[in-house]
Amino acid sequence: MAKRPAMGILRNRHGFSQRRACRLVGLHRSTADYSPIHKDEAELRDRLESLAAENKRYGYLRLHALLRREGLVVCRASTLLTATDNHVVR
Repeated sequence: MAKRPAMGILRNRHGFSQRRACRLVGLHRSTADYSPIHKDEAELRDRLESLAAENKRYGYLRLHALLRREGLVVCRASTLLTATDNHVVR
């Protein structure tokens, strides 16, 4: 069982405090409180598709450079993941 769900079970069903449940499971309290922030990548996806349609020979690195000039993306990995998920780049 994963640690975060196990900690939740200890807290909800058995009434343990967060500190005690985390200690029993072996989970840091900051990890237990963490909630990831998901960015809306619709604008990035749309612009990536339009750039790929205009420049059919460009790979994801060149498209990444174009997107970076426009200020849409910082991380190369996000460009690659978005491009491969949407079948923009072969």
